[in-house]
Amino acid sequence: MAQMLTYILLVLLAALAGAAEDSRVVVLKNSRGAEAHMLPTGACIAKLLVPDRSGELADVLLGLENEDQLRSGLLKSGCIVGRVGGIISGAQFELDGKTYKLEANTDKGRSTLHSGNVGFHRMEWVVEEADLEGPEPWVRLSYTSGDGEQGFPGGLYLQVTYKLTANNELVHDIRATADAPTPLNPFSVPYFNLGGHSSGDVLDHHLTINADYFMPTDAGANPTGKVAAVAGTPLDFRAPLAIGEGLEKQAGVDASAARRRLSGALQLATDAPAAGFRETFALFGLGPDAKQAVQGFTASEQPQLAATLYHPASGRKLEILTNTPAFAIYTGNSLKGKFAGKGGAVYGKHAGVALQTVMFPDAVNQPNFPSTILRPGQQFHTQTVWRFSAA
Repeated sequence: MAQMLTYILLVLLAALAGAAEDSRVVVLKNSRGAEAHMLPTGACIAKLLVPDRSGELADVLLGLENEDQLRSGLLKSGCIVGRVGGIISGAQFELDGKTYKLEANTDKGRSTLHSGNVGFHRMEWVVEEADLEGPEPWVRLSYTSGDGEQGFPGGLYLQVTYKLTANNELVHDIRATADAPTPLNPFSVPYFNLGGHSSGDVLDHHLTINADYFMPTDAGANPTGKVAAVAGTPLDFRAPLAIGEGLEKQAGVDASAARRRLSGALQLATDAPAAGFRETFALFGLGPDAKQAVQGFTASEQPQLAATLYHPASGRKLEILTNTPAFAIYTGNSLKGKFAGKGGAVYGKHAGVALQTVMFPDAVNQPNFPSTILRPGQQFHTQTVWRFSAA
């Protein structure tokens, strides 16, 4: 009898915990049935339901089942990373004559990724304001990062506003101010699979990127400081290219490069083995002169078309518009089915592709890249639009 009562109590507690978490979900829904579900942990987009060519809805974002998993940092999909998303080589930087050391959590303990293991994606954000009843519902979340958090100088106030339009566009607007000079590169890390988050890999997805140049990296994915042309490389996505086909081209180049290294020649793009794409591109015609061309943190006043992802089987198409100067892709190279995601889904290698609108990588250590230093009196403001359609 006692065991039965204990069991019933545990079930009730679990149900109450689930109900409490459900009450924290902010749901944006438009008249066409599209839905975006937001959680305060990491200002995370937990679900993103959009129709295919037949009108059938599917959740096209990889993700985790609950906020406890989000807080564990298992997967950042849909969450905001920062203070500085991306890599900081050497796990340190110099600003105004002072050196700041950070947690080294990548490149075999030599560099910093997404500002360390406990970044903005694991923090508790505040839901400041929302309008969920209008034709284009929106929600605004904020986070205050104190001076010294993650090793960065200055207090930072950050706002993220999500809006779901009547045209199946999810708009994110990121704004920030600081009370002392600090590096800043916050962005969303969405792992997309337009067939549905649990439908398999994304090798059949066709990707187009509006970029003539990319930023080469070393074996540890640290930028070399150079800006190279995509022409003649596996990173030329200026015309639609299946991700799987691109990876095949990359594998061929890397095999050839390995042979050249044995004969003493230099590899052009990267010394890393072919495990998938993990690259950053300069958008909208920006190239080696980007530092002079970029004013503030943006490449343009209004968002422009940066990339397109298309899934032939479902007909779903995603157009990404942004005013950021760079664009990063990551093809889920380290996903190995080691944990259960939403609905118990197991995400294997290349189960999703992360398409991220960003600043130039490692800009705090690369003097030739556009600056990412936010100073008092300035405002950081970027806007990205995910536009969904189907045909």
